[in-house]
Amino acid sequence: MSMERLPTRIFLRRIRLMLSTACSAAPWLVALGGTILVLGSILQPLAVAGVGLVVTALTSGDHASLTTGLVLVCAGLVSGSLQSLAHWWCWSYAEELTSRQLRHRLLRTVTAIPTLDHLDDPEVSDLISDLHRRTPSLARSANSLLQVAGAAAQTGATAVVLFHISGWLVLLLPLALIPSYAAARTGRVRYTAEKAGIEEHRVADRLFDLTRDPGIAIELRCSGIVPELLATQRDRLGSRIDRVVATGRRTRGFDIGARVGWVLVLVTAVLWVFSQVRTGALGIGALLTLVLLIPGLEDMVYSLTYWANFLSRLYQTVSGLDTVLEYTADQRVGTAAAPSSIRTGIALQDTRFRYARAQQDALAGVDLMLQPGSVIALVGENGAGKSTLVALLCGLYRPVSGSITVDGADLAEIDPAAWARQLSGAFQAHADLEFTVREGIAVADESADDERIRLALQRARATELVAELPHGLATQLGRQFTDGTDLSGGQWQRLAIARGVLRERPLLRVFDEPTSALDADAEDAILTEYLAAARRHAVASGGISLLVSHRMSTVRSADRILVMVDGRITEDGTHDELIAAGSSYAELFDLQARHYR
Repeated sequence: MSMERLPTRIFLRRIRLMLSTACSAAPWLVALGGTILVLGSILQPLAVAGVGLVVTALTSGDHASLTTGLVLVCAGLVSGSLQSLAHWWCWSYAEELTSRQLRHRLLRTVTAIPTLDHLDDPEVSDLISDLHRRTPSLARSANSLLQVAGAAAQTGATAVVLFHISGWLVLLLPLALIPSYAAARTGRVRYTAEKAGIEEHRVADRLFDLTRDPGIAIELRCSGIVPELLATQRDRLGSRIDRVVATGRRTRGFDIGARVGWVLVLVTAVLWVFSQVRTGALGIGALLTLVLLIPGLEDMVYSLTYWANFLSRLYQTVSGLDTVLEYTADQRVGTAAAPSSIRTGIALQDTRFRYARAQQDALAGVDLMLQPGSVIALVGENGAGKSTLVALLCGLYRPVSGSITVDGADLAEIDPAAWARQLSGAFQAHADLEFTVREGIAVADESADDERIRLALQRARATELVAELPHGLATQLGRQFTDGTDLSGGQWQRLAIARGVLRERPLLRVFDEPTSALDADAEDAILTEYLAAARRHAVASGGISLLVSHRMSTVRSADRILVMVDGRITEDGTHDELIAAGSSYAELFDLQARHYR
C-alpha cells in the first residue's frame, strides 16, 4: 500500500475512512469475528509445535511436554472450528450489512450533489461507476483488515516456533516477504491498468444493458445493429484486457524469480534441519514441526500476498470514495429558504452556460424576466438550448456567468432541496418507475392521499388506464415482477404526467415534451387541463409554467412564446404578435399547419 506521494493528512484521512467503512455497519460482529480470527491465527502454528512436542515426548518419555503438546493441538482444533463458524456467523452477515450501507451511502452522496455537472464529467462519472462496481470489495474491508492482522499474528507465532527450533530459521519470515512484495507490486500495477480501462468497461456494460432493455429491443432488432453492438463491446473489452495482459507480461519475470528463490530457501532449511536430526543436535519432533510448518508457511506467504494485494487495491478504492466525498463536500450548496410564492418574478441576467468539455456555450448571454403567474412556451430546434434553460431554472446547473434570481434572491443561494420542493414537471425523457401505481405517482409528494392521486390521474387522462389494471392503484408495474404488469410507452408517459401534476401549487411547473408518445387529441386535452390548473393556482402563488414543445399548435395559447436559436432568445411575444412579425416562428407555424390542412 502506497501513500502515492500524498500529504500525510490525506493519507491518514483515507486510512480513517477505510477503518470507519470496515466497522461502522456491524461493529460487534467485526469485533467478535476479529477476535476469533486473530486467536486462531496465533494457535495454528502453535498447534503444529504441539505435534512436535507430542512426538518428542513419546520418544523421550517427557510427560510435561506431552501435556503441553496435547493442549496446543486441542486448542488449534477448537480455534479452527470457531473460525469456520465465525465465517458464517460474523463475516457473511457483516459484509451484507456493510454492502447495504455502502450502496446507500454512495447513492446518498451522489444524489446530494446539487447540480448535474458530475454526470457530464467523464472522469467523475467513471469514478462513481467504478465505486459502484467495487462495492463488494469495500464491503469486505473489515475482513481484509483483520486478515492482515491475523496474518501478522500468525507470523509472530510462527517466528516463536521457528526460533524454538533454531534461531536462524526465523530468517524464513522476512525472506517470505519477497514473493509477497512481488505479488503486491503486480496487484498495484494491474489495478492501475484496470482503472485506466474503466471507460471501456462502462461502455461495454452500457451496451449490454441496451440489449436487455425491452423498450428498445424492437429498434435494435429491426435496425440490424445488434452485430455492431456486439463488435463494439468485444473491441472495448478486448482493449481493456489487452492492457491488463500487457501489464502482466511486464511483471511476470520478477514474480517467477521471487517464487523460485523462495522454494530454494525452503528446501535448504529442510535439508539443514534433517542434518541436525541425524547428528542428534535436534530431536525428530523439530524436523516434523518444520515439515508441518512448511505448508503453513506457504499458506502464510499466500495470505500475505493476497491480503497485501487486496489491501493495496482496497486503499485505491477507498481513495476513490474519498475523492467523491471531497467532490461532494466542495460543492457549494445554498442554505436560504425557498420562497413560498413568487411576487416579482424569475430573472436571468446575461446568463451563460457551457457543458463540461463543450466547445461552445449552450446558453449565450440570456436576459429574461419571467412574470409571476405566466405561462411561457419555449420553441426552437433540437439543440437550441430549451432544455438547458429549463435545467438552470430548476437549479440543476449553475451559470458560468450571469445570474438567475427569484424575487431578487440568487437561486444559487437557495437550498436546492427546498427549491426542488417548489417544482413540478413532466418530461419526454421520463422514468418508468416499477412500483405500484400508487407509489409511482405519490413519490412526487408523499403526503398525497388517494383522492389527490386520482385527481392527478384524471388530469393526465389516465383514469381509465388504471381502472383496467388488475389491482387498480395497487397494481405492481414492471415485467420483472412475477405479478407485474407491463405498460406501453404511451401508458408509462401518462403515469409520468400524473406524477408531474400531483403537486398542487408549485412555483415552477415544467412541461418538456411530455406528450410525445400520445395522440393529438389526448395531448390537447391534457395540455388544456394543465394550463387551466396552472393559471388557477398561479393566482395565489404566482407560480410560473414553462411549456417546451415542437408542436406549434400546443404553444399558441401560452401567455408568451420565446423562440430560441443557438442558446439565444431571438423572438419574444404572444402567438398573434409573432405571427404578425412574420419571422421564423410564423414560418415554422405555417409549415406545421400545412400538414393539418
